[in-house]
Amino acid sequence: MGPVATGDSEYVRKALRIAGIISLYWVVSISMVFANKHLVGGEKSEVDMILFIACYQCCIVVAMICLVTWFSRWMGWRRRTELISSRLLHRNIIILSLTFVGGLLFNSLMLKHIGVAFYQVARSSTLIFVVILSHFLLGTFINIQIAMCCSVVVMGYYLGASQEGIIGDHVPLRGICYGLAASLIIALGGTFMKKSEDIMNKDSLRLTFSYNFNSVFILLSLLLSTGQFRTVFRSEKMYDPWFWLVLTCSGILSLLIGVVSALQIQVTSPTTHHISISAKSVTQTVMAVLYFNQTKTFLWWLGNFLTIFGTVSYAMVKMRSEKCKQKLDLEVRPPSKYQKDLQ
Repeated sequence: MGPVATGDSEYVRKALRIAGIISLYWVVSISMVFANKHLVGGEKSEVDMILFIACYQCCIVVAMICLVTWFSRWMGWRRRTELISSRLLHRNIIILSLTFVGGLLFNSLMLKHIGVAFYQVARSSTLIFVVILSHFLLGTFINIQIAMCCSVVVMGYYLGASQEGIIGDHVPLRGICYGLAASLIIALGGTFMKKSEDIMNKDSLRLTFSYNFNSVFILLSLLLSTGQFRTVFRSEKMYDPWFWLVLTCSGILSLLIGVVSALQIQVTSPTTHHISISAKSVTQTVMAVLYFNQTKTFLWWLGNFLTIFGTVSYAMVKMRSEKCKQKLDLEVRPPSKYQKDLQ
């Protein structure tokens, strides 16, 4: 009776831990989207603060990483790590920083011109660009199953975009273009993220610090060259405590999203992570429709469903492909006696 009870309590504890991390991911991710939408405003916003918002968020991330690193050293939890090094100017780190800035800016511009309810559909094109770039840059083979998943996503994207135009006063063409640009740059940045991990010895904290640190200077140069600094500091929002609170929270959330994403993958699996993202997107869309008191057509909801279904199907196809590849590798190269002993 005792061992069974112990096993049951261990199972419950593990299930609660997984549920807690998934819930935390949902809260952080949804809060970040709504916070950014509040900050960038809508198409008719009087003051354009996108560069300033992005720069401030990067500054918060850099400050938080410095604080966490210092505290962990003081507590003896982490070995001494030099965050600032000559590797900040490595070619791949610079390119990663530029793609990160581009993704931030175009994502904010997209949010400025579309509603939160359409955000999931607008960003679904990232999957298409990931598949295309992987094929041309990494030589990845596109099989019929992956092509079908991408086709479903494209159908959902087209359906959602067309219905968004029918419901509103005009088709959000600029928002769609910004969303496509953000998706392309983010997909491209993912390629350089993998290459940059080796440069930073697979230290995710140093890597996050590096591209955010570089991004601060890139965004500062853009702020000064465009004259947005003067516009921002003449705005009434500079004297609004609520604006600064939301802005600071958005910076903290932008750091936390990477941490909780890694935790979610660690306690579940990459496929479950993708399914969680899709389920979160549904919840986020429903919340946005209810919060902004919007009315959507059946075809609009169908478009959302197709993009999510295509994304989840792609994740499952990739999972099966990876399992088959691992099985084939084991058949070609059987495990050694030492590896068998470990198993």
